[in-house]
Amino acid sequence: MNMNRLSFEGSFDCCGERIPPPEKRGGIPLLTLAVWLFVSLVGVAATPPEKEISPKTIVHRFFTLVYQREYEKAYSCFSQSIQGEVTMSQFREGARNIRYLKILEILVSDREKNLVKMKIKALLHMVYKGELYEAVYEGKVDVYLEGQNWKILTVDLSATSQKPLGKPADPEQLQKLDFGTTR
Repeated sequence: MNMNRLSFEGSFDCCGERIPPPEKRGGIPLLTLAVWLFVSLVGVAATPPEKEISPKTIVHRFFTLVYQREYEKAYSCFSQSIQGEVTMSQFREGARNIRYLKILEILVSDREKNLVKMKIKALLHMVYKGELYEAVYEGKVDVYLEGQNWKILTVDLSATSQKPLGKPADPEQLQKLDFGTTR
């Protein structure tokens, strides 16, 4: 015979004695009180600090937002100097034809205190002259520490291969992708 048993109505049988559910005993159950006390005493100390956003994370975030067509959020990843040079409408125009984007590789090529230079390789599906193309883009992305946040300073990618989906393309049709950040 099991001496410890929990019933469906919330009472507890322990060593032949029936302990009523918390709402029938009155007051706060001891376990709830203990949990509340623990959380209030050590909860703040046990909370991990917010994760710092790294330069690579901001680049991933930017390209993900472009692919998701969250242009305002993607634009906010740019540094103030780039936002001063590239309008939101110019950025939207440069990004609107991207249908799929996957970052294949990001390598840090140089790192200073407030500047990180990265080499990037990405696979894109984009519309060009009414056709859907698949392209591999390679180049550089520079990010700058602006205040406490990493911001994109330069995106300079060029297609290394590009083809209409299903057919090869003429190499002279290879496109540049810079979202207006290089002039």
